[in-house]
Amino acid sequence: MKRILLLAFLLPAMIASAQKKVTVKKGDIKSEGQVIAQYDGVGSIFKEVRVGIFAPGSKDTIISVTEVAYDPKNPLFPDPEVVYKLQFKNTSLAPLYVCNPKRKGVRFMERDVTEMVFNDSVPLLVANGKLDESAVEQFRSRYRYHFEEILQFVKGVEDTIAILNSTAIQRDQSKAPVMKIIADKSDQFEVNQVFEIYQGGVLLGKVHKQVTLGTYPKAKYSFWKSVPPTVVDGIDFKGFSPVASCQSGPTTFDIPVIAVVGKGEYKIKGAFNALENQIIGVLVANKLL
Repeated sequence: MKRILLLAFLLPAMIASAQKKVTVKKGDIKSEGQVIAQYDGVGSIFKEVRVGIFAPGSKDTIISVTEVAYDPKNPLFPDPEVVYKLQFKNTSLAPLYVCNPKRKGVRFMERDVTEMVFNDSVPLLVANGKLDESAVEQFRSRYRYHFEEILQFVKGVEDTIAILNSTAIQRDQSKAPVMKIIADKSDQFEVNQVFEIYQGGVLLGKVHKQVTLGTYPKAKYSFWKSVPPTVVDGIDFKGFSPVASCQSGPTTFDIPVIAVVGKGEYKIKGAFNALENQIIGVLVANKLL
C-alpha cells in the first residue's frame, strides 16, 4: 500500500518534469505555461514561410523569420537547401540563418520553423516582452548556420569552373558527337549509367544518367567537360568539370537544361528518359562542350 501511495505521489511530478518548458501552439509561444511572445505568418506547401514574432498583445514585430531556398544547380553540389533568415527589429544585431541539419532540403510550416527558434534546447530570445540581445548572441554562437560562407564557397568554386570550361577542346567539329558507355549500375528499378562523349575521336567529356522508374518516374542528367586534373578547395575534379544538369519528370516538352556557368537555361523536347543525345547537341552547338 505504501508503495502504491508513493507511486501515486511521484507520478504527477514525473509527468510534469517530462513536459516541455517551451511550447509553440496556436500563435502563442509559452515558457513554463506563460505566454512570452506570439507569432503570426504564413507557410505551406505552396507558400514560403514568413513569420513575425512579437510581444504579447502587440503587432510590432521583434523577430522576423523568412524562408530562403537555395539550389546551386551544379552537379558538384547536388542537394538544394532550405534555410530560415532571422532578422531582429529595432536593434543593431546582425541577421542570422538557421536550418534543420538533418533535413536541409525540406521545407517546414510556420509553426515548425518557430519551434526551431523557440524550444527547450536554445536560449529564450524574448524576455519581458522584449528582445534579449545576450540570448540572441548565445543562440548565434551555438546554432547559426553558416549560409553566407557556403554561398561564398560555391561562388569561389564556380569562378574556377568558369575558367576551366572556357578553354575550347580542339577536335573535328564536322563529325557528330558519339557516346561510349563506361559504367552501368542499372537494375530493374533504376537506370544508372555513365557515358564518355567523343567528337572526331577526341574526348569532350562525360554524362551521368539516372532514371528512376515506377509510379512517379523521373530522370536526372549531369554533363561534364574534360579538363586537366584540378583540385579546388579540397574538391578533386578528377579530370572533369561540370557543364550542365537536367532534371525531368514524365514529360516530353520544354525540359530545362541548366548551365553551371551563368545558369543559362535551354529548353528541349523529347522522351524524358532518353535526352542525352539531344542535350549533348545543344551543349556542343552553344560551345559549352
